[in-house]
Amino acid sequence: MRPNRGQITVEALLIFGAFLLILASISIPNVFKAQDNARDVQFVADARYAADQLASIANSITSTYDKRTVSVYIPGYTSAGNVSGRPIIHMGTRICSPDGSNLVTTVLIVRRDSTTGNTTQADYYNFTIPLSGQSWTVEAPGGEPIFEDQGRWRNFTISWKNITSTTNNSLTGITCNQTTFPAGF
Repeated sequence: MRPNRGQITVEALLIFGAFLLILASISIPNVFKAQDNARDVQFVADARYAADQLASIANSITSTYDKRTVSVYIPGYTSAGNVSGRPIIHMGTRICSPDGSNLVTTVLIVRRDSTTGNTTQADYYNFTIPLSGQSWTVEAPGGEPIFEDQGRWRNFTISWKNITSTTNNSLTGITCNQTTFPAGF
């Protein structure tokens, strides 16, 4: 007796469908994770580029009479979605000079679970760029280190031993030697 061809086709389709379901359940979460990781890499690269621009211009100042005014994009991001009064995704860039001879940039990335508010990712990325000479100051209005969590162009006046942003910080109470996330982050 010959097997029913229709039954074999239906069984083959069911096996193929089950295979696709398993494949999708494994690959789709990985796609979202890869997307988050790619966004983080781009964010850190943008922060590094901004710090490189500032250090390059600062290192080109050779006398007390030199002065440059520039606009530099400082990356930052705060999601519109909140849980327990805190953003679900919060990314910030801090730029300062704790020792007066290096431009230190810290990138902070925090992600929270959208239902519980528990932190699912909390990362610091630090990099240091040497400045020519000693006694450099890097500050925003109010004398605080530069901090951005909105992502915007900032105006800087760079003169001998001084990098000053003329744009206000998006968060206040930031210090250069902070080893924890700032309040509100």
